[in-house]
This record gives sequence, C-alpha cells and structure tokens, in this order.
Amino acid sequence: MSNPLVLTRNDWYPPEGMSALPVDVQKKVPAEMKYWNEPDEEKREEMLDVLRDAWDGNGFEPRPTNILSISKSHSRSECMECNNPPEFEVLWAEGMARAWFCKEHFEQWVRASVKNCIKEGYGPNCEIDAVKVVDDGEVGKKWGDNKNTDIWSKLIGEFTKKSDGSNAGETRMRIAKSDYEKQWVFSVALTPHEIDSWGDIETPGEIEEAIAKYMFHIWNSEKPEVIGSEHEKPIDAIPVQCFQAPCDFWFKGTPHTPEYMVAESAWVLAIHILDKSEFEKVVSGEYTGLSMQGTGMRRRAG
Repeated sequence: MSNPLVLTRNDWYPPEGMSALPVDVQKKVPAEMKYWNEPDEEKREEMLDVLRDAWDGNGFEPRPTNILSISKSHSRSECMECNNPPEFEVLWAEGMARAWFCKEHFEQWVRASVKNCIKEGYGPNCEIDAVKVVDDGEVGKKWGDNKNTDIWSKLIGEFTKKSDGSNAGETRMRIAKSDYEKQWVFSVALTPHEIDSWGDIETPGEIEEAIAKYMFHIWNSEKPEVIGSEHEKPIDAIPVQCFQAPCDFWFKGTPHTPEYMVAESAWVLAIHILDKSEFEKVVSGEYTGLSMQGTGMRRRAG
C-alpha cells in the first residue's frame, strides 16, 4: 500500500470536506477521527496530526480511538480540569494522546495514572510517556511545539514513593524476626507473585536466579559492599543465611499470622549486623525494613 501524501506531508492540511485519502485508507479511519468532517480548522488539523503519527504504512497503529476527546473539548489556554492556565503538558497512551493541567490537577491526574498502572499489573509509568513544563500558560497545537525538555524521568520518583519512604526502584523487604543476642536480622527479600513497588511480580524461577546472582557477586568481589544504610554508606554487616524457602513456614517465635508467614519460594536473608549502634536502630524501630536496589530495563509486553 502506498503512503498517501496527506499522511506524509506535515505542512499541508486539506480543507473541510476533503480527506485526500484513498478509499481503502479512508475506510480504516475511526468515525470519531474523520477530520474532513470537522468544521473547526484547528481541531481538524489536530486530528490529522494524530493520524499521521499513527500511520504505519498499512494502517493506524495503535488504533487512535477517542484520542482527541480531550483536544476537541478543551481550550489550550486552560487546565483540562479547571479554568486555570496549564503548567504541565503530558504525552501518554504510547504518544497518541496529550493532556494539560495546572499544578494541582497535574499531580492528581498523575497519581491516579500511576495507581491504575500498578493495579493492572504494569509499571507505574505504563501510561505516561513524557511531561513538559508549559510556558506562557498555553500549550501549542502539537506536542512538538513545546521546546522544553522532558522532565518525566525526574518526576516519576516523587509519584511512586510509598508511604514507608521507599522508591519505585526498590523492592521493600520486611523484617520477620531479630535475634538480640546474635544481632541477627531475618528478612524476606522477595516473595513470588507479589506485586512490588514497580508493579512487577517475580516468579519462583526469577527469584532463584536473583539469589544466584547475589551470591555470585558476594563471592567474586574482593570487598563487596552488599549492605548499606539508606543505599549510601556501607555498614559493618554481613549476610549469614541466604536461601529460597522450600515451603510456607514461620520463624520460631513469630506469630502464626499471614503477616509473618514466609511463603514457599520466597527469598530469605539473614544478616549479622556487627555494628551494635546500627542493630539498635532495628530494635528501636528506626529501621523497619530493608530494600533491594538495582537497575533494569523495562520493555512493553507484546
């Protein structure tokens, strides 16, 4: 299928009533995106721009359904939730949709988006692609009109922090038991099929692999800094037990409740905290848990 000129030439917009599309391509355009039927020139151009971005040479991918429900009913000089001027512009839905808000409604909208992503089992930024600051209280006709840099990577940490203060790049461990005489702390590092702060889950096989990599790192580093305080300074502490739970169990002396149960295939880690002042922080409750820190690459499934 040839590429229609109207979908490849970004400086030309046909007048109302003219699609300039071949009949077979015209039939693929969703009813709500038929720009040639839109009397408002500005909205008509916006609709065509979205279709141009979605055109893959054979069809529109992803299908741009309802993409411009926002643009068609909101002024570019007003927040989409109130009459205040927009301060932030958002690109979302795999780059197929835009939204703009004042600061208050931007924060509300983003938090709702992050919550929904995690609820659906994806990472917290599964819907939002980019965020830019809006200058002069008005967004441009197109995303590219805003020449400010994307700040989403800097903002996402603030919107994915949990109530315990851990970040989205961490997996929070719970302290299951502490032994005062030995200065040992027993923790569950990862539990299979439990959603973490990124909205991800780990299978028993993935946990097994993570344990192996962790132990390999310890044995192959001259001085491995595997335990630190607040991900910063290393502390005088060493892992003394590290294994994958063979079955559901409770540590001796802990309540037999779901909160304290160690699930089958969970990663169990016991740490000997040699620094007494650091161990006292566990006893006093200043340290309520541990967190795994690492890096990775997220890819959209499919």
